[in-house]
Amino acid sequence: MKQQKIGFTRFIILSLFVIFICLCAAGCNKEDIPKNSGIVIFSTPARYSAEAKATGNLSASPVITPASAATGTATPTPSPTPAPTPVPTPVPTLEVLPTQGTIIEEFFELPIDFDDPTVTETFNGRTPLKQIRFKVCDPENKQNRSTERVGHWFGKDTPAQPKRFQQHYEEMGWSALTVDMKTTDKILYLTFDCGYENGQTIKILDTLKEKNVPAAFFVTMDYLVSAPDLAARMIAEGHIVGNHSDKHPDFSKISRTRMASELQRVENYLRTHFGYSTRYFRYPMGAYSDNSMDLVTSLGYHSIFWSFAYDDYTEGLIRGKEYAFDKVTKSLHPGEVLLLHAISQDNADALGDIIDYAYAQGYEFRTLKQYFG
Repeated sequence: MKQQKIGFTRFIILSLFVIFICLCAAGCNKEDIPKNSGIVIFSTPARYSAEAKATGNLSASPVITPASAATGTATPTPSPTPAPTPVPTPVPTLEVLPTQGTIIEEFFELPIDFDDPTVTETFNGRTPLKQIRFKVCDPENKQNRSTERVGHWFGKDTPAQPKRFQQHYEEMGWSALTVDMKTTDKILYLTFDCGYENGQTIKILDTLKEKNVPAAFFVTMDYLVSAPDLAARMIAEGHIVGNHSDKHPDFSKISRTRMASELQRVENYLRTHFGYSTRYFRYPMGAYSDNSMDLVTSLGYHSIFWSFAYDDYTEGLIRGKEYAFDKVTKSLHPGEVLLLHAISQDNADALGDIIDYAYAQGYEFRTLKQYFG
């Protein structure tokens, strides 16, 4: 009887324990588990895979659902980092610079100057050269180069202003010489302008030959026609004969075609009557413009100016050789391009003394060919 009571008591206690356990399980809710706790919850049979349900094999491993999924809250998918917008590489732009040259698409070809291009005899016995025809590039000046007159006047008895001129010519790309800035040595370039002949050139040539000094003579057509023997002597004795134009016009006031014609006529006369060609030009009156400098350079000429000159161009004006000597010798400077007019008796009389003085001061006389190469 005692053992039956003990067994009954155990049964009662076990039953109460089972009831207690059931009550605890009923009060426990999965929502009470803190989110992000890392605890994994095994859900109801719905957590088995569809394949397991279809086959009835519920012994398969259950589907493990993270706590966040069990609560119905979707885990946020991180937004992809947007790719950086490519920055286009800037395309370099080319600056189109105005050319100092000429429009080669448009040109006018000058006619032959003389009716008889087959001259067989020259004034100096040389074989005549064939006439040339200049092509005038951009004859209408469509590039609108400046036609403003620039006067390279005489009286530049200090080298500062000629140096500014020379720098400008070089910056513009023009082939020109007003003072030799390539050297600081005592170099002189002796040049003469010959618009016409009045009897002084013979004495000048005699002095140059005696002193063994080279010079350049810039001649007009009138000079060549009226004094061919003197032009022939200049060439024979090794001097440069330069182009000083046909009619001696102001080159800042005439067309590009007229400029080319002025040069071509003298060039062709030298070629046919002296067997000689020149590429040195001096502007009449020293007057020019950007337009004329461009045209003359395009024809292959070197424009020769000066770094000193004085008013020696009036025929019949005699002030004595001492006057000419003082004016010239006081102006001497390294790289000087000296301009004298061949019609001046003062110059002709003083030339020998001027040369001697220059030599005594350590000066060397050079040719334009030595400068331009």
